[in-house]
Amino acid sequence: MLREHALWCETAGRAGKPSVFDGADLRALKSIRSLNLTALSAKGAVFYGLDMSGIQLQGAHLEGCDLRTCNLRHADLRGARLAGSKLNGADLRDAQLGPLLIAPERSLYCDMSRASLKSADLARADLRQAVLIGADLSRANFTGALLKGVNVSGAVRVGVRGLDVL
Repeated sequence: MLREHALWCETAGRAGKPSVFDGADLRALKSIRSLNLTALSAKGAVFYGLDMSGIQLQGAHLEGCDLRTCNLRHADLRGARLAGSKLNGADLRDAQLGPLLIAPERSLYCDMSRASLKSADLARADLRQAVLIGADLSRANFTGALLKGVNVSGAVRVGVRGLDVL
C-alpha cells in the first residue's frame, strides 16, 4: 500500500492510489527510506525505529504518531501535522520542517505542538515558522538549525542546545 501511495504521488494521481494508515503499526517494514508519501494520512501510526531517511512527507497527517528513534535525516516534512507525536531520540538532522507553499500567499506550517522531542537531533534542520507550542524539547539539539519565525511558546527547554537565540 505504501508503494501504491508513492506511485500515486510520483504520477500526480494517474497511477497508484492514496493510502490511509491511521493507527497502523509499520515497525515490521524496517525501512521506508526515500519514498514519496506526500499527503499520507497515518494518524496515531507506529513508525518506531524505522529508517525513513530522505522520505517525502509534505503535508502528511501524522498527528499522535510514534516516531521515536526514527532516522528522518534529510526528510521533507514541510507542512506536516505532527501535533502530539513522539519524536524522542529521532534523527532529524538536515530535515525540512518549514512551511509548505500551497499557493501564493498561502502556506501550511509544520505543526509539532505538544510533540515530544526529547533528545532529538535537529542539527541544521529547517524549522522556519514551525509551530512547537507546548512541545517537550528537553535535551534536543538545534545547533545550526534555521529558526526564523519558529514558535516555542510554552515549550519545555531543559538542557536544549541551539535555541539560545530565541
